Amino acid sequence: MEENKNIEESGVSLGDIFHWIWRGKIPGLITAAVLGIILFIMLALVINPQSEIYEVEFDYSSVPGLNDGSYVDGSRFTYQDIILEESVNEVIAINKTQYASNETDIDFSTIDLDELYSSNLFRVDRKRIYWENQSDTDTEPELKASHYFVEMPKSAFKSGTQARAFAKALIELPLAKTKKMIQTLDFTTNLEMYKEVQSFDTKLDYLANQISLLQNGYSSFNGIVNGTQYVIDGKTYNFAAINARISDFLTTQNYSTMATELRQKGYVNDKTLAKQRYELQMDDLVKAHELLEKKLTSVNTTYEEAKTALNNIGSGSIVATDQILSLLTQLNDTLLNQKTSLEFDIIANEEEQRKLNIKIDALNNLSDEDNAAFAKRLDNIYTRLVEETKTYDKVYKEITTRNMYVYYVNSNVIAVTGGMSSIMTLGVPVVVALVGFVGVAWIYGYVKCKKEEKALLEENKQ
Repeated sequence: MEENKNIEESGVSLGDIFHWIWRGKIPGLITAAVLGIILFIMLALVINPQSEIYEVEFDYSSVPGLNDGSYVDGSRFTYQDIILEESVNEVIAINKTQYASNETDIDFSTIDLDELYSSNLFRVDRKRIYWENQSDTDTEPELKASHYFVEMPKSAFKSGTQARAFAKALIELPLAKTKKMIQTLDFTTNLEMYKEVQSFDTKLDYLANQISLLQNGYSSFNGIVNGTQYVIDGKTYNFAAINARISDFLTTQNYSTMATELRQKGYVNDKTLAKQRYELQMDDLVKAHELLEKKLTSVNTTYEEAKTALNNIGSGSIVATDQILSLLTQLNDTLLNQKTSLEFDIIANEEEQRKLNIKIDALNNLSDEDNAAFAKRLDNIYTRLVEETKTYDKVYKEITTRNMYVYYVNSNVIAVTGGMSSIMTLGVPVVVALVGFVGVAWIYGYVKCKKEEKALLEENKQ
């Protein structure tokens, strides 16, 4: 009886716990294996792929317009355009043609588009990198660099290779559009307008605008290519030398001299048309002058009447209330302002007539040879600019299309983020399996040992 009492009153020691676990090791191992395998499969094949994303960080380099929010043709561009359904459908259609013609061995038709859009993981955004604050006085970190990134759910793709090709196709689509637009650019607008207009001063302005266009364009190449020259089809184009040559066509001083000469001499492209135009202008000025004179006469009459009325009130010959006096005073001031304004308009009209008469006199004194000589000077500049514009068109399109590219931050283009790391994917099932092993083995061993103790007690009683 004393032995039985000792068994019943004994406490639980650490040795007892390990003993129970050891006695239940087989069920514990089975449970741990089942839990570990099931959890690993769920993490690796179900949960992880649903939360993992492909990320591609990039920047457009030397692509005209895109960073300013527009294509070269002026149409709007935003980075959100990259992931629009329209863009996705376009790259898939292009890939379908390329895959059918064996230009690529990557097929986009197997991409799960429903998964791509429904996961809310398909997005584009800007990533900003800041300098660390150098002192406690810095209130805001200084921007060090920034670039854009595209994220896509990993579960939508068959492989990383497919995802990388798809992301590159989307990101480089604006690049391909820009290259096509560049080939259709026309740099001859100023030259075309030069041929359309008749006025020499307007022609001169169009020539100056074309020279500025070419010079600004060549200057911009210095930020695209390494150096101040470029070789196309074996021919070297030196930007500084070309700009200097174009400047000689119409220097700032020459432009000013020609513009002054044009104003003083009154050169015209067609004397007959110019004379008709001047006569029409003079006729309009004369009619306007007559109308102003009539208005002034009417205002003067009314003004004198209002002035007389005010004088009579002031002398006491007419009795008026304060309200009437106030209204008459306001009317008098208004009429005086109108009278002054009309007088200024008449003076301005007469000055315009005077200037136009000078032009008419100059026109009458101009010889056809003088007009033709000035027109020839302009045409000579125009002819040289036509050739220079052809050269610029070739150089611009060659340099721009060759040097634009997408810079990918990751050397492999694509990276996997989100989800669990491989260590966590393996570690979590191991930990859970270990806990499961201890728990099941302990419970099983404890129950088994208690049964044996109970059996031993019954045996001792007998």
